[in-house]
Amino acid sequence: MILIFLFFVILWIVWIIFIFPKDSFNADSELNQEIKIESLGKCGGLDDEKADLLSIEKSDIIYCDCIEDKNIKIACKQKSTDLSFYTNAIEQLDIELCKNIIDKKVKKKCEYSLNKELKRLEGETLYLANKFQASHNLDKAIEQFEKLLESNPKKVEYMLNIAQVYAEKWLKQQEQWKDQIPYVEKALWWIEKAEKLDPKNPDVYRVKGYIYEIKPDPLKAISFYDKALELDNRFIPAYLWRAHSYNMLGIMDKALADLEKASSIDIKNEYLTIYSQLCRMQASRDDLLEDAIKNCRIIVDAPTTDTMFKSESYQILAGLYMKAEQLDDAESLLLKAKSMTPNDPNLYVQFAELYIKKWWNMSEAEQMASKCRELAPTKAACLEKLAYSVYQQERFDEAIEIALEGIELVDGDVSLLKPNKNLMKKNFYYTLANVYYYKKDSENEMKYLEMWDNLFK
Repeated sequence: MILIFLFFVILWIVWIIFIFPKDSFNADSELNQEIKIESLGKCGGLDDEKADLLSIEKSDIIYCDCIEDKNIKIACKQKSTDLSFYTNAIEQLDIELCKNIIDKKVKKKCEYSLNKELKRLEGETLYLANKFQASHNLDKAIEQFEKLLESNPKKVEYMLNIAQVYAEKWLKQQEQWKDQIPYVEKALWWIEKAEKLDPKNPDVYRVKGYIYEIKPDPLKAISFYDKALELDNRFIPAYLWRAHSYNMLGIMDKALADLEKASSIDIKNEYLTIYSQLCRMQASRDDLLEDAIKNCRIIVDAPTTDTMFKSESYQILAGLYMKAEQLDDAESLLLKAKSMTPNDPNLYVQFAELYIKKWWNMSEAEQMASKCRELAPTKAACLEKLAYSVYQQERFDEAIEIALEGIELVDGDVSLLKPNKNLMKKNFYYTLANVYYYKKDSENEMKYLEMWDNLFK
């Protein structure tokens, strides 16, 4: 009897350690307790036909989640997504967004309307420059600011704009393992020229700080934000970007203090970036989730705001809804984000997670993670989702190769905040431990379990 009892005890321990966690554990889950969020649903007894109509009339995909019939719901979401792509293409003056539209008639109308609008705006160089910068259409923004500087060679405002755009382009090149040098040099050249012309302008040092964030050298960036605030202690953008640098370093208290200071100065609520940053930072803290949701919704409900910030806020909300197991809401939020920034690699990390959580569809999750990797080969999160989805399809050697490559990326991944780097490594170690368990390689299995366990000791 004792031997039988011991046998079942050992079997239970093995199940707990090796089998139960493999499909349900993610390193992030240790830091996130069960959460409940008010549903986005606006159903109120709507039938399928009425919900379908309202999704178009109100330009809101959320109404599609009220539909019971599966086929009608899928068609509703596709129509709503096409409409969002159309609207955002016109708003951002971006013909590439039209290409994502599935309905051929809507796509043709989108391309026709946008080409007509671009023709009308020919010669409106400043408007176009600002519009392209706001929508992060970097190459076109650079083209327009270069035209402005040809006719206004000493305009510091334009120098700061083009320096910032070159810095952002530098970051994109960095993500894609493409040549960064020309953009680094041009960003630095323009900011140095602006500083010589206007050394008492606090915005010069705000942009210079932004450039050093991208290097990445957040401590150096903070020194320039400090310089901006020495010149003007009520200069809100310097507080905002210094908060961002503190967040990169994991110094949350100082980051939040800077945002609170910026908010106290912004009595007219002109700087929505305050709420965008609060949305991002607070979402990582279980004790601040309610505030995070409130601030994310301020951004997504704002009639006009930076496209990237709005898309990011939709994605953060989607992540919170996924953690709350409200997966229909999460899907709709991600589709809204996709209609704004279809080439944002973070979006496909989230879609991969959704395919895993909602449908346990590892093949589709792999496709989403592969798309992320295509857009940003240096982004560790893409490879983390890719390794996991490949492992779950029992392609174990391939999963090992991907996970090891991902671990090599973590420390140099500028998109990962310092506190999150170990969390990312922990996910990779856990996947590797599980892979080696199924390969019956107990030596490597224990090696990665120990590495996983030791990360936060």
